Amino acid sequence: MRYVVEEYDDRTNTDHLQLLSSILQAQENPEAIQIKELLLKVEARSQYEEILEAGIEGGHRYKIGLRVSKNHQGDGVEVIKVYKDYPFAKAGVKKGDYLLEFAHRKIHNLRSVWVPINDFTPGTDVPLKIRRGNEIIEKTLIVE
Repeated sequence: MRYVVEEYDDRTNTDHLQLLSSILQAQENPEAIQIKELLLKVEARSQYEEILEAGIEGGHRYKIGLRVSKNHQGDGVEVIKVYKDYPFAKAGVKKGDYLLEFAHRKIHNLRSVWVPINDFTPGTDVPLKIRRGNEIIEKTLIVE
C-alpha cells in the first residue's frame, strides 16, 4: 500500500486507483480510505491548471504564479489562486477575477499567458484586462 500512495500522484490515471479502491473496499480494508483521498486529489487537479514560471531552457525563467480554472465558459478564465510576490499578484489580480486579455490578446487558457510572455523582456509593462464582478478593469503587469 505504501508503494501505491508514494508512486501515484495527482497526475495519475484514475482507472487503476478506482479498481484498487473497489477491491480494498470489498475486502473492508481500511487502506481504501487512503486510495479514496488520493482519488480526490487527482480529481481536484483536473479542475485547474497552474504555472509558477515559464521559459525556454537555458534562457530567462519568466514568473507567472497563477492557478486558473479549466472549467470556464464565456470570456476569459477564472483565477483560483494568485501567488504572492509574483507579477499577477503585484498587478492586483485577485482570486475570483477573470483574466480576459493579456498583451491585447484574448485569454482562453493559461497557455494564452505563458506563450506570449516569452516575447517580452523583463521590466516590460504589459496591459492586462480582467473582470471583477461586473466591472472590467485594466491593469499593467510588469514582466519578471
